[in-house]
Amino acid sequence: MNRADITKALIIYGVSLPLAVVLGYYLADPFSFSTIALVGLILFAIGIPFLIKYYHPLLFLTWNTTAILVLLPGNPPIWMLMAFVSILCVFLLWGTRVADVRILTDKQICYSLAYLFVVVLVTAFITGGLKFRVFGEEGWGGKRYLTVWAAIFGFFGLASRGVPVERAQKYVTLFFLGGITWAITSLYGIQSLRSIVYPLYYLFPVDPQATLSQEGLVFRVHGIPFASLFVWYWMVTRFGLRRIFTEQVWWRIPLVLLVLVGTMSGGFRLYLFTFIGIFFLAFYLEGLHKTAAVTVALLGLLILGCTTYAIAPVLPKSFQRSLAWLPVPVAPDVKYTAEVTTHWRVEMWKDLLRDVPLYFWKGRGLVFDPGEFELARTGVYKGPDAHYRAAYLAADYHHGPLSVIIPLGVWGAIGFLWFTVASMRWVYRAWKLSPPELKTINSGILATYAIKMLVFYVFYGHFYQDFAFFTGLLGLSVSLNYRLLEGRT
Repeated sequence: MNRADITKALIIYGVSLPLAVVLGYYLADPFSFSTIALVGLILFAIGIPFLIKYYHPLLFLTWNTTAILVLLPGNPPIWMLMAFVSILCVFLLWGTRVADVRILTDKQICYSLAYLFVVVLVTAFITGGLKFRVFGEEGWGGKRYLTVWAAIFGFFGLASRGVPVERAQKYVTLFFLGGITWAITSLYGIQSLRSIVYPLYYLFPVDPQATLSQEGLVFRVHGIPFASLFVWYWMVTRFGLRRIFTEQVWWRIPLVLLVLVGTMSGGFRLYLFTFIGIFFLAFYLEGLHKTAAVTVALLGLLILGCTTYAIAPVLPKSFQRSLAWLPVPVAPDVKYTAEVTTHWRVEMWKDLLRDVPLYFWKGRGLVFDPGEFELARTGVYKGPDAHYRAAYLAADYHHGPLSVIIPLGVWGAIGFLWFTVASMRWVYRAWKLSPPELKTINSGILATYAIKMLVFYVFYGHFYQDFAFFTGLLGLSVSLNYRLLEGRT
């Protein structure tokens, strides 16, 4: 054994033996937080080489999943950890010859995200700092700041490597189908399945009250419609409408119908609007409006519309509620619950518009007072705005622009508008200049991104929730179309 081997062996023993002693001491109490944290830290250190090699596909895989990390305080989602790990891997690999790592992005996107990062950081500092419920602090909502920062860091992690054309479809599948895990949140409401699926909630936890809600006589399920939309995003991006409806693959059209049923099962009108909007925009972007397919599509829509009009009154109440925004007959109680929801949202938005001058220069921040929130949520508060007071106090404004300008002030609004213009310009340019082998994928990305952005600005949105979807989908587009950035990394 030469001197180098002896030195290596001494280093290994010098690290392993003390570590074994410390680990044995802590394992005497295996379920304490300190033991779990130490074991998690050791496993993370062991897995660093694996993460450095595979952080890019792992980030795509986890981006839209609901999986959480049960070993960490607050149970943060696993995609958030992967976002921070990915940016760490980028810094470790930067300038090395181990991997071709570089930031592949348009400079306007980069500048707008950097600006938003600074705005959120300054807002957190001047409004009292980060406050985490898990640490027993007076305010709640610190995780919202981490979510926004993770969305920014995660984008740069996604855009740190280009995806070869031959792997593009695999990465599209990795990105979108992680969203299927949202369906797990709905399984808890099925009494016969609770004992079977309960172990899943250690990895995919769910609040039963948030998953299954009763609104009048309308039974509303949240998880399955959201998962169905992710399958729809995947189908439009992976195959395109042309291949879905023209290729003789037996399972694609039935899957579209199943996705449509799943989208309507929750009683959410905007989910159905999103489904239809993506269909029409993708139809245009793929150039199908210039072919005979437009006649077939119009005939099919006419048949579907007439059938829906005829059977709408006998559909389940949740399905009727999804159709309540269309000129079809629905049950009076369903129509009433839909109108009540619209009414209290409009009333809340009117109140919020009066608050905009108050928070114009200095935002309210993303943290809220749990005491007032609990009074409103439990019904103790009896003011004239009691029906939306809890959402108001929790900063769940149900409107995209208001969820930006009130928490972050005019500075955040400028940053998000800048990001919107830069990102829309990029996905449009990627579609316009797309090579033939990526044309379908870029059409699906543009259709999905544009409709989601339209919904955010006009109908419904939460900045700290939706921002990660926007940066993730944009990161997918940049990673696939990296050749458009040759010489501009």
